[in-house]
Amino acid sequence: MISLTFSGSDATLIARFERKANLAVHALASKLQALNFQLQAKIVGEKLSGQVLNQRTGKGAASVRALQVEQEPGQIRGSVQAGGGPAFYMRIQEKGGTSDYTIAPVDKKVLAFMMDGKQVFAKMVHHPALKARPFMSTSLNEMSPEIVEGLQLTLNEVAAQ
Repeated sequence: MISLTFSGSDATLIARFERKANLAVHALASKLQALNFQLQAKIVGEKLSGQVLNQRTGKGAASVRALQVEQEPGQIRGSVQAGGGPAFYMRIQEKGGTSDYTIAPVDKKVLAFMMDGKQVFAKMVHHPALKARPFMSTSLNEMSPEIVEGLQLTLNEVAAQ
């Protein structure tokens, strides 16, 4: 038989647990946001700076951003995303191209090149499927132990208060 005795009323005990739960949720959300910024820095500073991809224009690196952590009942969700807008190609770099595709330029000067000393304009370019060069998923996998440890330490700190 297990017997528990509390000093004070049950309402006091419940209020203390609710306070701890609220502190834990806020502390975990703050820590997850900080870890997302670290993940963003790792992706841009390592993976997009020569480890996986090399920057040319900086649009891909500029598209990497830590999103605001979202809290829902029973869930705290954080993420880092890349691509979109002028850096739409980052998704193809991460996951690879699944099939061949054709590029038709808006401005025909884009596909101007010299052939046998003459300037030639191509109407379309056929591009084979691209091999995946993951930079986000590998960064997350590398940082996973650090993320788990950081969240666990944060939870332990709240519990010790």
